[in-house]
Amino acid sequence: MKSLEEVLYFFNFRRELFKQEIFDIDNLSDDDKKQILDWIKGCLSPENISADGERSATEQKRLRIMYEKAAKQLGCDDIYNYWTNS
Repeated sequence: MKSLEEVLYFFNFRRELFKQEIFDIDNLSDDDKKQILDWIKGCLSPENISADGERSATEQKRLRIMYEKAAKQLGCDDIYNYWTNS
């Protein structure tokens, strides 16, 4: 659950900035999971994962692995085809 915890930390940080309710890892509804998966999918876009070319390849790989693991922990086996499967 470490990957999901890390992803949820960043997700909740952004939600708090906009005064939105934060998500509790132990009480995620299906809608909550969908919102997190949507956000993960966006984070995995080439522009975001590379920070427009500012991130090292090593950091990009670390983030990609973290996001993929978190998606699996949320029940999504293939985050790259998430939109076509949902």
